[in-house]
Amino acid sequence: MLLLVGTTDKLQVITGSAATVDVVASFVDATNADPPVVQGDSMGTTPTAITTATTTDVVATPASGDIRNVKTIHIRNKHATTATDVTVVFNRSATSYELYKCNLAPGEALEYVEGVGFFEVAASPATAIGGSTNYATASTSSGFASDTYLDNTKLTLAALGTPTVGRRYSFRIVVSKTAAGTAAPTLIVRIGTAGTTSDTARITFTWGAGTAAVDRGEIEAECIFTTVGASAVLRGKANFTTNLTTTGLSNAVKALQVTSGTFDSTVANSFIGLSWNGGASAVHTVEWQAAYTDQL
Repeated sequence: MLLLVGTTDKLQVITGSAATVDVVASFVDATNADPPVVQGDSMGTTPTAITTATTTDVVATPASGDIRNVKTIHIRNKHATTATDVTVVFNRSATSYELYKCNLAPGEALEYVEGVGFFEVAASPATAIGGSTNYATASTSSGFASDTYLDNTKLTLAALGTPTVGRRYSFRIVVSKTAAGTAAPTLIVRIGTAGTTSDTARITFTWGAGTAAVDRGEIEAECIFTTVGASAVLRGKANFTTNLTTTGLSNAVKALQVTSGTFDSTVANSFIGLSWNGGASAVHTVEWQAAYTDQL
């Protein structure tokens, strides 16, 4: 229940960008009597169109002697490319109290329903069920002597809606090598709009140097957002298990943990994916590559 009980109470929406945001709020007014009129004397719906970064009244103050019960609020960013922060504010006598804040990517919505509360809706909710996956079981034998993007680890960053704190992106690859190449292998987590090695490296896992021995290993990596928005932070861990303990792909089997610098996780049409670099003279084969994000 979200009540406006006086002539100085109102609800506002603060938009952080010049996106195109539609707001529709529905409410019931009841006389503030003793006992109050529970069923309500009148009902109303207020539509509001917002196109700038501003503070906008979306539910006005009730009339003197009335209580306004806000039943639903629907806030949708219908802009094609621009994301925006959206903050729902309770304002009493020009003092603001934040109720809920999120970042809405294009097509996403923030909803309030009485008895449920606030929740976010993805641009394509049907795709969110069961998570988002990408995989390939066919081998990729490009050598990997230089940094090479693993296309079947590529996921749409906002496949399940705007990235949220705690959302996990999981990756698994199986790689083998010939006796050629002794450089230290690296696995790079990239985020950008290209889905190639031109995307920015956000996390780089670097293992110990290899040796001139035939080997095979498996990498399981996970990345989790610890902060989202314009100054997002991604934390990653990766375990590299190889057939040979101190030779072959790496001179040590290691569990690595790396934290990214800050970056903007709200950029529309961004991908998250991996690239693999076996280093100079490497002759590697990626025998398996897969990626998954959960629906947190």
